[in-house]
Amino acid sequence: MSSKLGLRGVDVDMVDGRKPVTQSAERRAALRDKQSERRIDVTTRKRVEQMSPEEMKLMLLTHELTGIPNRRAYQEAKKLPAQAFVDADSLKWFNDTLGHEAGDQVLREIASALAATTSEAYHISGDEFLIQGRSEDEVRRAVLHVRHLLQHTVVQARLPDGSVIRKRGLEISYGIGGCRIESEAALAEAKRSREMSGARAPRGEPPRRGLVRLGAAFSGIAGHASAGKIGLRRQRVRR
Repeated sequence: MSSKLGLRGVDVDMVDGRKPVTQSAERRAALRDKQSERRIDVTTRKRVEQMSPEEMKLMLLTHELTGIPNRRAYQEAKKLPAQAFVDADSLKWFNDTLGHEAGDQVLREIASALAATTSEAYHISGDEFLIQGRSEDEVRRAVLHVRHLLQHTVVQARLPDGSVIRKRGLEISYGIGGCRIESEAALAEAKRSREMSGARAPRGEPPRRGLVRLGAAFSGIAGHASAGKIGLRRQRVRR
């Protein structure tokens, strides 16, 4: 037998005279969130059930965030003799300093440049992408074209103090090999080399160039933007 006593902001369940179990307002809010998630899941399942087999396969092979072929698509694709493993520079700094919305925008910009360059581009996971080609020269040209496109991208975010951080140009590192394992090893070596030369910032540190703070003197990782309160803008720099 169970009875419920109403206290201010707290529900107390009495079960057969045993020690009461309390449910705070936070606990009830968490339960409501889970119920809402279940309703969303039901809606998603209904949408999936209405898809054609072709649409369902496309969804399974497409990265949800960036909209380009994902890891599974790469695994199922015919492997070409040249592979370039690509890594987004400074993604951790974008996430930690400007918020994950800014980091997601960086990934979308890189994926957009990849998709505009080649049909053999894949978003493997996190900040990692991969390009396939018929030769090392072909994939190197593709990566250099992606770098060129990213030079003309501006991402900016507004911090809680009202100042704006603007990043002109996004950077990537890459390694090329005859298979994924070789290209991934080449990428690791390229990242070390670029960090030693100062071309790439170490993990978590701000980008080496193209970074401006408007409204206050920029001082590295000073100030953090609140998630969901970031105004991002993509611009093309006039040549």
